[in-house]
Amino acid sequence: MTITRNSSTWYGLSTDIKPTNTTGIGSLGVPSTGDTFRETDTGKSFTWTGSAWTALGTPNVVSDSNGNSLTLVPSAAGFQFPITPVPDVLLIDNFNGTTIDTTYRWQTPVTAGTGTMTQSGGNLVTTLGTTASNGAAISSIENFEPSIGAITVGALLQTEASPATNTNRCFGFYTRPGSWTAATPVQDGYVWELDITGSFGASIYAGGVRIFRQAFALTGSTFIPMEISFQGLNALFFLNNFSVPVLTVPVFQPSTLNLPFGFHSINHTSGPASAPTWSTYGIAVVDQSGVQTTQFNGQTISRVRAPGKFIPLNSVSIATETTIWTPAAGRRFRLMGYQLSASAAANIVLKDNTAGTTILVLPSATLGSVLTSPPFGNGILSSAVNNVLTANAGLADTLSGYLFGTEE
Repeated sequence: MTITRNSSTWYGLSTDIKPTNTTGIGSLGVPSTGDTFRETDTGKSFTWTGSAWTALGTPNVVSDSNGNSLTLVPSAAGFQFPITPVPDVLLIDNFNGTTIDTTYRWQTPVTAGTGTMTQSGGNLVTTLGTTASNGAAISSIENFEPSIGAITVGALLQTEASPATNTNRCFGFYTRPGSWTAATPVQDGYVWELDITGSFGASIYAGGVRIFRQAFALTGSTFIPMEISFQGLNALFFLNNFSVPVLTVPVFQPSTLNLPFGFHSINHTSGPASAPTWSTYGIAVVDQSGVQTTQFNGQTISRVRAPGKFIPLNSVSIATETTIWTPAAGRRFRLMGYQLSASAAANIVLKDNTAGTTILVLPSATLGSVLTSPPFGNGILSSAVNNVLTANAGLADTLSGYLFGTEE
């Protein structure tokens, strides 16, 4: 077939010798950068880079004026820069200082017996001794669930070179059962686990049952980089590095993918022969998709909230302290705003739980006027699950309007 040309598009057979910048084709001339050559017998298309014909769909590596390599992905319209999302940091804690941040990052640690969870020298430490059933656990305030990308947590953990039996230790995304013991340590989740037999490995739990287990040797390491990443039907486990997974588990899933980060150590009913070591040197939770909107409040990074709960109030008496928002069991309220009208001119005191901490004082206003909240951003999160929000005017007064926020 004779090669033909229509503007920037060339046509010919796969057996034809394609034109170059030094071997043009008669009156058709030479190709210009970005021209396309279409093989009419194969349907394949190529683009001229200025020095060679490159098949569309094949990345082309070029160098800029500084010698840096750039990868360009061919498309029908030319070359495009591939865009890789920048992961969003959802939770990070270096454990600086000696106070565990139970305001923004962590639930209050749960302990059993005389077990303790302390923060010191840049790490979070569980101390159990050898007493049977001693335990200490902590979970993030926020739960994490994959969007279009994976949710990942990584940390450097410390344990003994040869861990003893009769202690369960876990790190990962998981919930604990109501009857938390070394024999029943996890309700749902993905964890790196040192179990009561002294075996270390990757585990998946669903409904309190361990449905997957793959053991790994610790090989005498006392400081161990660990990472877990989960998305949809796949969970990836990383050990001794944060770049290449040592295990990919398809299909096996917990009963829920909406999980907090957790970290715990708990002795079995018979107790270990020697005191176990289990501490972590900082942790970070990220969303690999880059679609989460986050913000910094001066203390920590958190996801931007959208109100999902609206509480109507219709002539509610607040002459004495009265509950105006009761969250669902096991949830915290997050007050993000309000629009209210009161029947009396008096300051209205809002408290986090009955007789709890004052979180807002709404100033006295002209009767019948509407009190509208200023922008609250992510609002005010209750200090504990099951706390109620109360209002008190201290005199005969009723409140009408609505509150809005979330329950977490």
